[in-house]
Amino acid sequence: MAPELLILALDFYRHPLRYRHLTEPKQPLPDVFDTLLIDFAAALSPQNIESAALKLGQKPADIEKAARFFIRQVLLLPEADHYRLLGLSRHASEATVRLHYQLLVRLFHPDRPSDEAELDYSFTARINDAYSTLRDTDSRQRYDAHLTSIDRPVYPQPNARTFFLPSDPIFTPSDDLRSTRTAARTWQVVSVGSLIGFVLAVSVLVLPQRIGTAPSIRATPETSSGMTPKPNDLSRETSAGDAQGAETQRVETLRAAAERAEAERAEAQRAEVQRAEAQRAEDQRAEAQRAEAERAEAQRAEAQRAEIQRAETQRAEAQRAERLRAEAQRAESQRAEAQRAKAQRAEAERAEAQRAKAQRAESQRAETQRAEAEAQRAEAQRAESQRAEAQRAKTQRAEAERAETQRTEALRAEAQRAEAQRAGAQRAEIQRTEANRLIQRLAGAYQRGDVGGFVNLFTSDAQVNEGRGAAFIRKDYSDFFQQASEQKLDVRQTIWKSTSDGKLIGKSQASVTIREKGASHLRHFGGTLEFELIRSQGELRISKMLYSLHEGI
Repeated sequence: MAPELLILALDFYRHPLRYRHLTEPKQPLPDVFDTLLIDFAAALSPQNIESAALKLGQKPADIEKAARFFIRQVLLLPEADHYRLLGLSRHASEATVRLHYQLLVRLFHPDRPSDEAELDYSFTARINDAYSTLRDTDSRQRYDAHLTSIDRPVYPQPNARTFFLPSDPIFTPSDDLRSTRTAARTWQVVSVGSLIGFVLAVSVLVLPQRIGTAPSIRATPETSSGMTPKPNDLSRETSAGDAQGAETQRVETLRAAAERAEAERAEAQRAEVQRAEAQRAEDQRAEAQRAEAERAEAQRAEAQRAEIQRAETQRAEAQRAERLRAEAQRAESQRAEAQRAKAQRAEAERAEAQRAKAQRAESQRAETQRAEAEAQRAEAQRAESQRAEAQRAKTQRAEAERAETQRTEALRAEAQRAEAQRAGAQRAEIQRTEANRLIQRLAGAYQRGDVGGFVNLFTSDAQVNEGRGAAFIRKDYSDFFQQASEQKLDVRQTIWKSTSDGKLIGKSQASVTIREKGASHLRHFGGTLEFELIRSQGELRISKMLYSLHEGI
């Protein structure tokens, strides 16, 4: 037997005006709606829709179209609160909230093949918003308090037996076959009546001729001469008059019957025309209502899409401003570095010039001394020898002083390099400590199933194995955390290396433990995790996380 709610959806799709009370967003749903919706969704699953279509004598595509139209017009109303939007009663359990969310998302998910992908995107966004509010106890209590605080009409809990019945029965296309058969029988009766009327009319014209001349009670020439008619002759004249009166009355009765049959035929024709006109008017109203509902849905989807585009534009503008600031900082850093290099080159050039000048002066002095020595050599060999010895001693002292100066400069440079290495080591140690704390926060958010805390540790364009971007990571891990009842991430033995462009690259040994919802055993995975960290807005964030995990390790 086909689900009752699916049968209702087909009739609602054909005649939405018959079920105006179902489109009242503030009208509560009966408690039995939970069970009906579950059976309804099960019949629409890929493995069951062919069987449901066969039972109903419809095409699967028509059934799915009617089902989606029913859900949009009854649950996904613009003024509907979160409970009506998910088809829930106010006292629905957390498990029921999750089940209804999964059923509706599967029916309107934007990734499913559909001619209404844009509408499905807006419906899915509203379904996700309602689910995120009602699945959490605190946010649900705040939402219930908000519903209580606003002025809303109070409706009694509806009766499930009468709630799904049409509120205003009218002539419908399903009555066409019955009305056609009734019309055929009416034409048969009218035709027989017309035939009888024709026979009676002929009888009125023919029977008097066959009966002959009616007897007369007027006096004959004989009676006028004073002769009295015989009694038996009077009796025959009276009987003939009564027969003629009875025949006239019978003809009048048959004529009246024929007129009544003709009037009934005309009335049947008028009633048939009125029913056809009423059906055409109802079909036109139903089509206009469906067209108006589809236009309203398209307008709402367009407004939501424009809002999403504005938000995306704002995020892109913020990211572009952040990139420009980062580029400006890098350019300023490069300019400062260029200025320092230029100053160092100028200082080296000045030192080289001073050394060259000193060497030239020294050469000049040596040449002068040699000239003097040559001039005095003839005068005294001994004095020349002494002066040469003195010159050699002086040269040695000068060389020793230069060597001492170079050694002092070398020691000073070595001390500066050592100091720079110590400062670099300290910065690297601080970065490694900060990076290890970031990975610990990642493991904590993973174990708690905190999607927001987990995604906030990544950059907006971060890359993971399955894709890229914070929005993708949020959706991917939100689905994963919903499917798991327990998860744990253990990261150890992380080795960090700094790159020349300021990034921090790390490789870790990792183990993951997962218990899927409804499962009694844990699944264990082991392998490696590779991280790439960059500094964004004053703190480290994950720009890349690639893992290679294998079950059973």
